[in-house]
Amino acid sequence: MDPRDTNSAIEWLQSDHPPGYLELFNEPDLSYDNATPLTPPADSAQNLTELISSAPYTQLVSPVPAYTWSDWLKEFGGNCTGCMDKIPIIGAHVYDVDPVGAIGQITNLHNKWPDKRIWVTELSPTTTGDNCNFDAAGEANWMKTVVTQIKALGYVEKIFWNTGTWGIVRRMMID
Repeated sequence: MDPRDTNSAIEWLQSDHPPGYLELFNEPDLSYDNATPLTPPADSAQNLTELISSAPYTQLVSPVPAYTWSDWLKEFGGNCTGCMDKIPIIGAHVYDVDPVGAIGQITNLHNKWPDKRIWVTELSPTTTGDNCNFDAAGEANWMKTVVTQIKALGYVEKIFWNTGTWGIVRRMMID
């Protein structure tokens, strides 16, 4: 979701069949070839205040910055009075070819938001392949290693894999 979808989302939240969960803005701090708008934290807070108040039956997943180390979400919370109290889940996009680095991103995010549930809504060793030369077996091994470590943390509720090669990796993990 991005700012162009807010009014439709409010209508959905107030409908007879609201969603169980709704992730707020996806990577408001990153634009994909100018196809999605960059939305500063203060603007996002202004845009989402009504939506957040319109979700009594829907659990909200925070806006998810492109990078877990970003201060975007903290600045959003500072500009949206009471909003973070109504958002029980912090979303995270975790990309790091090093499993230790990936787990460190999640741990740091949990340390910033210790009273929130964590959903890793995008997980992969890399976003572009620029620093990752894994073949399908390497990706499958990375995934097994990282997911096992994430589960051991005890505070990550959901994990979503993000890669164009998932079909190959999935077959290798099953075999």
